[in-house]
Amino acid sequence: MKKATRDLEKEIRKLEMDERRLEPKIKAAAKKGQMAAARIQAKDLVRTRRYITNCTRMKAQLGAISMRIATVRSTEQLTSVMGGATSVIAAMNSGMNIHQVQQQMRQFMRENEKMEMKQEMMDDAMEDAFAEGDEEGEMDKIVDGVLTELGIETETKLGEVGVTPVATSTAIADDGDLLKEVDALLGGK
Repeated sequence: MKKATRDLEKEIRKLEMDERRLEPKIKAAAKKGQMAAARIQAKDLVRTRRYITNCTRMKAQLGAISMRIATVRSTEQLTSVMGGATSVIAAMNSGMNIHQVQQQMRQFMRENEKMEMKQEMMDDAMEDAFAEGDEEGEMDKIVDGVLTELGIETETKLGEVGVTPVATSTAIADDGDLLKEVDALLGGK
């Protein structure tokens, strides 16, 4: 198809060149008063223009046929792929037992819940076994030590809930710097 289209394009270009050559010849013959020669050349010009029109139509028809062939090929490939996909889906559907899958999912959920309960029980047991008493008192001491290093006085004592700063150091410009210093002393936690 492509070769035929190229051949038609060459032929159209050749005919257009012939057309351009004939027009001056017709004028020259008419100027010389050779009307018979001018009429014959005019007849050739009309034929040439008709051939150009016919070749252009043929080229357009070849292009349309080429597009139809491409469409048919694409449709054929699509049909083939869809047939293969249909076979795969049918095989999967025939091998799948919905009731069995549902039963497996329920069993998985039960076993997962059992595992979570056992894990919680083990965590509680580990916590009880390794608990060393007064963790809150240790936390208060660490915080008091950090605040003392930063120059902030505290009123916290064991058993009190919060920290109330009484005075701040002039070396710390704002809360952002204070938070950075606390993070640095606590190791970035």
